[in-house]
Amino acid sequence: MLLPLVVVVGFAGGLRVKDGSLDTLEPWVFVERFCFVPTPKNLDAHETSRKYGLLDFRVTFPVGASPEMLLYYDGFDKWVDLYTSDGTCSKKRREATRSLDLGTKGGFVRRVSTSDGETTASGKVKIDVSTNVWVFIAFSNCDAECSGFCQGPLVLDYDLHLTNGNDPQTREFSADETGALPTTLTFLGAYGVLGALCTLLRARLRRRRKFHHTVAMLCWSVWVQLAGCVFAAVHYATFAADGEGAPACRNTATFLWHAADLLLVLLVVLLAKGWTIVRRKLSINGRVRVAAYVTALTWTTLSLELWRFYVFDPAKTASHYESPPGVVLVSLRAAAVLWFWHAARTTARNYRSKIRFYRKFNAIFTLWLIAKPLLVLVGLAVDDNRRQIFILASDLALAFAAHASLAFLYLPNLRCNTAFPFHANSSADLGITNAFFLGAAAAEGDYNSPDVNRDEDAGIDIDTGRPIDNNLAPHAPEDIGPDEVAIRVPRELAMVEPEKARDHWAGRLAARVVASDKPLGLPAPPPTPARGDWPDDVLEALQDPRFEAEIDTVFFWRHEQLARHGEGLDPQCFLDALDLVCSRTIRLGSDLALVPLLDLANHDEGGGYYATDDGDICLVAGPRGVRRGEEITLDYGPRSNALWLLHYAFIPEPNKADATILPDTRRTVSWGQIPVDDASLQQECVACLAAAPTSLAADNDLLQRRDLDPRLRLAVQYRRARKMLLSAAAGLD
Repeated sequence: MLLPLVVVVGFAGGLRVKDGSLDTLEPWVFVERFCFVPTPKNLDAHETSRKYGLLDFRVTFPVGASPEMLLYYDGFDKWVDLYTSDGTCSKKRREATRSLDLGTKGGFVRRVSTSDGETTASGKVKIDVSTNVWVFIAFSNCDAECSGFCQGPLVLDYDLHLTNGNDPQTREFSADETGALPTTLTFLGAYGVLGALCTLLRARLRRRRKFHHTVAMLCWSVWVQLAGCVFAAVHYATFAADGEGAPACRNTATFLWHAADLLLVLLVVLLAKGWTIVRRKLSINGRVRVAAYVTALTWTTLSLELWRFYVFDPAKTASHYESPPGVVLVSLRAAAVLWFWHAARTTARNYRSKIRFYRKFNAIFTLWLIAKPLLVLVGLAVDDNRRQIFILASDLALAFAAHASLAFLYLPNLRCNTAFPFHANSSADLGITNAFFLGAAAAEGDYNSPDVNRDEDAGIDIDTGRPIDNNLAPHAPEDIGPDEVAIRVPRELAMVEPEKARDHWAGRLAARVVASDKPLGLPAPPPTPARGDWPDDVLEALQDPRFEAEIDTVFFWRHEQLARHGEGLDPQCFLDALDLVCSRTIRLGSDLALVPLLDLANHDEGGGYYATDDGDICLVAGPRGVRRGEEITLDYGPRSNALWLLHYAFIPEPNKADATILPDTRRTVSWGQIPVDDASLQQECVACLAAAPTSLAADNDLLQRRDLDPRLRLAVQYRRARKMLLSAAAGLD
């Protein structure tokens, strides 16, 4: 979206020029404004006339014409009243502070010559003022004392050169622009350093495979802002030398700054929505809204800036933010504040594990987003002869503060990088483009689970889409009676990690698995959405945004473990091992253990395990026992369907331990609460059912299809079971 901005700007500049032509039937035309600084009292006459308050002019017009150059310097407000009034040319001429008859030599008109049917008048006007004063220049062709037909057209060429002050770096600048050159050069230097830092940051994160799309957006925003500063510095440096500058460079800088700001606003909104922090992807609706907002903001900004360059009248306002285009641009920023606040609040509510980070991030960048509208309002209280430079410096300072803060947070060697957190691998490595990974439960707010490690109390092994290979699953060599020991494994053969430690036991255990030869004896990890073959439409088919958010949380938790424990290991091997240990580990007191043979047992109700006094780990048959040749199974314990699908990639039916969280009030509904006596809870269940895109009957019909994709079948099974629970809670069964 940046190309249209840059292509057009070469033709958009040069409206505030000091030379031009008039060929109009209008008898009175404004051509230029300039704010003069006070003339010091201790200067000699020669120095005063050469350096301070000087208007050097040259005007050419047809022989016989009698135009006048009018100067107004009674204040900005009085000028605006005059300019916007319906007064006649004669009335406006009478209001002029000073008028110069260009056809008559004398006074400030030092030379009048005629050649080839044209008259050329030239001269100098000294503006001696004690305070900053706006001077507005207009040409007229009318008689101030006339009341009838007393005005004519304006046909002339003019060349105006206004100087201000004694300093060569500021002499050519109007007082409202004084300081633009040093301000631009200051931020050019600052952004030069920041641009180099972003280049270094990009290289470091690429080496670590952590160069996310969000980092790329930040880097490009900084580099585009730097390019804008270069063009602005060229314009103002040239302007300081010749009084004309490079309008195309100025306009290019304006559009580049808009592009950098757009990227920056988009970046902070995406971070507020949790992208690359707690969410692998945005929802379809979220992506559509982002695309629509960015497109609207881009083309609206382009249209409004073109309007400002071609239609905006500098005679009416001291700053472009006071014009209609400026008001619309500020309004768009205010809309971004509201969007950011809503997105940040939603993310903080749904991802409680990152609430401390988001409290700080949301507060800081809400203030940053709203600072621009506030500074525009503050600028209205600044003197009109300093307002423009105040807004320029404020805009650049705000942009630099945001760029520098984000670049600092992205530095990989700082502690804040882990808190941010951008320690997960890059988007391509994480499968953000077309893959989806998840594994062990890792965050607060898990379904029906107050403690993440408790989810693995009896977690062993399951491979849903297909049964586990019979050569791997343990089978009974002989009949085993009810509650008899089926498998006994010495504890020293197990991999054991203590639960209570500074880091997570699963990451430590996964690193041990990868470092050993044990993966050769284990089946493939369960085909949860972690394996990368769950497309977006299947995830949307779950019809449970909160569960999708939990999937994203687990996704990032897995890569936190990779960053913390996987140094020097193959990333995919580590993630596979992490999925294995999280789905096959059993609890032994305060320890978690990966036990040979037990880690191959599939789930079925009844089977259990225990540790003997001498340390052996025993798997016992269920109440029905196990016949010779039958598979020895283990009861994984009660858990919700969300956890079954999240960790083991299957859903047991029926599952009386299922529970779900209602989206509005976050209240939990489980089969253990049936029948429900709370009328408000029943009403919320009814509302949740009504909001579902499909009905329970439609889900049942869909599951009858034999050609249904296995992943979609799991998603439909999940949402059907959820609707059955909600229907029972609502008393609809």
